[in-house]
Amino acid sequence: MEQKLIDELVKKYECYDGSAVFIYAAFNSLKFLKPSGIKAFIVYSFGANVFRDFSIGSFKAVASHWNNIAFTKLNIGDYQGYCYALVTCRNFRIIAHYVENNQTFNTQS
Repeated sequence: MEQKLIDELVKKYECYDGSAVFIYAAFNSLKFLKPSGIKAFIVYSFGANVFRDFSIGSFKAVASHWNNIAFTKLNIGDYQGYCYALVTCRNFRIIAHYVENNQTFNTQS
């Protein structure tokens, strides 16, 4: 079932060159989330983030962006927003770390 979900997402976002790296890395590195949670994260990521490309550098840049948002939320007392931004930052950092340390993905990006 998970492979079917991955295939659906790869097909849906095939217009983004290299997006399969992001999708596979998300499913391989965010194992602590349910498949539906990973899917929601991926769908939201394509809607809310501007990816230059799907490289390690892009994932780190997006993680840094969400880290900045988290501290802005903390400074204004929006604790729910702070937690959400930190979780998003964490997910992108995990994906960047996974892609950086996995030879299969390094050759694709």
